[in-house]
Amino acid sequence: MLNIASTLPGVIGPAIAGVIVIAFGGYLAIYIAVVVIALLGALAVLPIKSVR
Repeated sequence: MLNIASTLPGVIGPAIAGVIVIAFGGYLAIYIAVVVIALLGALAVLPIKSVR
């Protein structure tokens, strides 16, 4: 299961990036998507309490 979790994003990522480039007409959209995903990831980690 760990192998799937580490390789699946590498397989799906380029396909999604290709769709974004075609749909929005350039690579700028990929950079914007990466920033949005990174911010969502950072917000998802904020509620986690620290370890004592």
